[in-house]
Amino acid sequence: IALCANSIITYTFLSMQDGIIPLKIGAASLGVNLAADLLLVNRMGHVGLALGNTLAAFFAMVLFVSLLSRKLEGFDWQELLVSVFKIGIATAVLGFISVGLAHWTGLYNENISLFRQIWGLGLSVGAGGLVYVALLFVFRIEETRMFLRR
Repeated sequence: IALCANSIITYTFLSMQDGIIPLKIGAASLGVNLAADLLLVNRMGHVGLALGNTLAAFFAMVLFVSLLSRKLEGFDWQELLVSVFKIGIATAVLGFISVGLAHWTGLYNENISLFRQIWGLGLSVGAGGLVYVALLFVFRIEETRMFLRR
């Protein structure tokens, strides 16, 4: 989530002719990443590297959002956060359904046939995706209403 948000917000700043803020935030994020990696890699190995990268990405996202909110006066951040929360819930449900069906169909077994792999993957991703889209409509995410108007 943070990496995606950082990419989008970077382009937002660039479209406003401001390349300095993304550069400074990127440098600060790199510092956080290096410090976190040094602290975590001895204790956690490669998991510590991944966690350090994640922490740095969220650090950058918080900086980006706080600085962007100063530049975009009048932007409805509360509405955005509510939408992100609803989409997060729908995504979590998608994950639980997909993983549950993957276990149920035996996708995590080592010796299953190609047909069962295709069947399990199709069922778990398809059912999870359908529930995800249905939840977006139930939660009345604005973009789903725009899709229906077309």
